[in-house]
Amino acid sequence: MYRTLMEYLGALEIHGIRGEIIPTTEKAWLTPAGGLRKEGWTLRLSPLTSEPEKNITAALYNYIQKLNERYRDRGPGMFNKVNLSVLIN
Repeated sequence: MYRTLMEYLGALEIHGIRGEIIPTTEKAWLTPAGGLRKEGWTLRLSPLTSEPEKNITAALYNYIQKLNERYRDRGPGMFNKVNLSVLIN
C-alpha cells in the first residue's frame, strides 16, 4: 500500500498538490515488508503554488472526468470511495 500511495501522491503533484505521509507515533508505522499500518500515520495535502484554487479545481475536474470515462454510471460511487488509481493507470 505504501508504494501505491506514493504513486498516487506523485500523480497529485503533477497537478500542483503535494502530499506527504506524517508519522504520528514513534512506533513502526510501516510493516517490515514496507507496507503501511492502519494507524501511526496521517496524510497531509498542500498546494504547490500561491494560487491553489486553480490547480486543485483543475485536478479535481480531471479526476472526475477520468472516473466518468472509465466507470460511467459507477463513477459517482468511485468518487465517494476516492479511487485515485485512475490518475496513474
